[in-house]
Amino acid sequence: MLSLAITVFVIVCMWMIFEKLGIEGWKCLIPFYNAYVLFKKIYSTPAFFVNLVASLVMIGSTFTLAVTAFVSLAGHADILGTFREVTVGGILIPVILTVISIIVHLVIEVMLNIRLSQVFGKSGAYAVGLIFLTPIFLGILAFDSNCQPVDLQPADTPADGPYDS
Repeated sequence: MLSLAITVFVIVCMWMIFEKLGIEGWKCLIPFYNAYVLFKKIYSTPAFFVNLVASLVMIGSTFTLAVTAFVSLAGHADILGTFREVTVGGILIPVILTVISIIVHLVIEVMLNIRLSQVFGKSGAYAVGLIFLTPIFLGILAFDSNCQPVDLQPADTPADGPYDS
């Protein structure tokens, strides 16, 4: 029950943050699309696509591990009628892909939280709070009327460089 309450609270916070960023709030409800819209608004890098690929590889690897484990157990219990040998490579490759995908996904999420705190004019300490205490710090971003986006320029371009026209 507490988990459901926290999930609803985070959704409401993301809705309000999206609206503060000038994005329609309902877009936070659609998986993958919400990340795409948020990355597009606060970043100019293709980090979203790396995150999407890492997520899909993680899902596929986890599914492969589950199937491999089932076949291994079924083979030992002779449920399928034949013994199927599970090789080390058959298990090791999905494990390695899953670990790499999790690491890439976490790095992208950390980058997103750092940039989100920068967009709202917050410090690096606030970004750490967003990473480790996400619901609390999202609530602050969403419900604090003094907390407005101040830096919506893409992260990799200079704010006032000599090339401005």
